[in-house]
Amino acid sequence: MQNPFTDKIAAGDQFCDRDQERAELSRLARGGHSAVLLSPRRYGKSSLALETLTDMRGQGLLTAYVDVMPVSSERELVERLARGVAQGFGWGMALGQLPRQLGRLFAHVHLEFSLDATGPSVSAMLDPHTEVLQLLEEVLEQTCRYAEQKGRGACVVLDEFQEITQLEESRVIEASMRSVIQRHQSVAWLYVGSRRHVLRSMFADRNRPFFDSASIVELHELPEEAVIPWITAAFAQTGKVCSEATARLIHNYSRGYAYYVQRLASTAWDLTEELCTDGIVDQADAILLRELSSGFEIILSSLSLAQKRLLQALAQAPTDQPYAADFLSKSQLSVGAVQKAIRVLIDRDLIERRSNQNYQLVDALLAQWLTQRPPTW
Repeated sequence: MQNPFTDKIAAGDQFCDRDQERAELSRLARGGHSAVLLSPRRYGKSSLALETLTDMRGQGLLTAYVDVMPVSSERELVERLARGVAQGFGWGMALGQLPRQLGRLFAHVHLEFSLDATGPSVSAMLDPHTEVLQLLEEVLEQTCRYAEQKGRGACVVLDEFQEITQLEESRVIEASMRSVIQRHQSVAWLYVGSRRHVLRSMFADRNRPFFDSASIVELHELPEEAVIPWITAAFAQTGKVCSEATARLIHNYSRGYAYYVQRLASTAWDLTEELCTDGIVDQADAILLRELSSGFEIILSSLSLAQKRLLQALAQAPTDQPYAADFLSKSQLSVGAVQKAIRVLIDRDLIERRSNQNYQLVDALLAQWLTQRPPTW
């Protein structure tokens, strides 16, 4: 029997909840309105975006998915955009139709179509004699015009969109993109990102080109009332049993963090012969922490001493008073060091300030790992 959980893109029965956000994104896309979808990493944004595109194709919209991470140059960004649009707009076409329908979609981008194990594939080659900003504007312009010529709406996902800020000409790119996008109502753009501080700045700063150009939809932890029946049903459908109480323990360990819900449930399912118990979930949690340990070590290695100490202190005791004397004493930090560390850790999306004003770690398993690991600094 195949494990019903996944550590990759979730689709179909493997996709858990997000009904409200999915309906909101679909409503915006149908109306031609752009949206920003943001959350910490591995909250299921890409899965939700792709499920939304599936919904939109079912309602007759053209769709495309473009992954912007990693992107190392302005030309690579245009290549990814052109390839993603051609691949998406060609969905459902036979290989022989693609060159006739889409071969001349862009004047200065040569598209080639082939067949691989997953179906038709597209490669894009940019005219080396054309300026990259002209190519970018052309790809965006023709994307919109194609939808208009077909008399259809379209939805294009730009995943990890904040990565364009790492490019040397990022502000110019933002301005060029916005200048084209705002002239057309045919395409709804879905900007997806995990560096929330950066992405919010792009759309909320009055001095940035994308200011106030899209509705913001933020993902939060998966709620217990959605996760528990989803886990118990997945076990039942594969001939195993997981009680609601044990499924709740999986949710509690993962704190509703979509990727960890999947990983923890998957490992527990692997360890279960017939009945999943709390003991099995404890064992699965220990296994998962060991598997994640090297990645967590890499995160720590990139931090300063003050940032490590603050992260450790907040893992042990989230607080709304990080400048209080007792917290400073426990963390062995000064007020100034805490202020600087908070700014960096928030920018890197390692900590956040919750609605209850508590500063705490974003990643529930990183927090658990840190509390179980004696500090070496």
